[in-house]
Amino acid sequence: MVWFNVDDGFPTSPKVLSIPRGDRMAAVGLWTIAGASCAKHLTDGHIGAFMIDEWGAETVSADALVEAGLWERTPSGFVFHDWEGWQRTREEVEGKRKKETLRKKTWRDNRADQKANPVPPLSHGTDSGTDVGQERPSQHPSQAKPSPTKPSRLSTEELLVEDSPEPISELRPEVERLCILLRDLVIENGSKTPTINKGWLTAARLMLVNDGRDPLAAERLMRWCQADSFWRGNILSMPKFRAKYDELRLHADRERTTRLQQGGKESKADRARGVIAQGQRLQAEIDRKAIAS
Repeated sequence: MVWFNVDDGFPTSPKVLSIPRGDRMAAVGLWTIAGASCAKHLTDGHIGAFMIDEWGAETVSADALVEAGLWERTPSGFVFHDWEGWQRTREEVEGKRKKETLRKKTWRDNRADQKANPVPPLSHGTDSGTDVGQERPSQHPSQAKPSPTKPSRLSTEELLVEDSPEPISELRPEVERLCILLRDLVIENGSKTPTINKGWLTAARLMLVNDGRDPLAAERLMRWCQADSFWRGNILSMPKFRAKYDELRLHADRERTTRLQQGGKESKADRARGVIAQGQRLQAEIDRKAIAS
């Protein structure tokens, strides 16, 4: 889906107000329908003259848009003035689609490799899960981030470490689940309700993809830090959680080791979290199979 952008100042812009009031609504309606059509069909703002009648508009409306400077005439019809300055071009859209296709293929190939060559979880005793704060070693190659280009032709290796703002589609459920969990835990601790914005989603995605964090290990560490009297007041956002991940993990490991050395037993809360984590592992596996299919 490609969006047609309209600035909130458009209704009161000088160009719009220059259209005679009696013709203004019809002309702006034509401009809007034509813009959405150009975005959908990637025409870079070009409109065939025959489409004016097809949309049920009058030529006077098209003439008004030309007169106002919103459109320009072409041999075959009309074109939006300064389309590239406000809208995405065909080259940009197709470049992003190709990049997303490669990204998805890389993710699927990586997941298939992990299933074929599973990495045993880091655990103590007979616990089959991942300990608090621990994660499976990342299987992503460690490379420097590529220089951004627009559009870019990225190799599959570069796609694994690219720092782009869009979440990977297949990871969206896990990314959103971790963001919602952190928000709910912060609220439960009596803090102001945080907003899950683009920064949160990007930080969660980069934590899973670039940093190679295991989602279940991240969840357990998140629950630990929000139950800790010190860290609950310092970790109030997903970007902060990602930045402090290793420090949190070391503190959690140290606390667990101390408790075991002192002969402490697992608390009811810890056992409950273990049962919940086990159920979530099973659900995550079901989700992964559904995504792979």
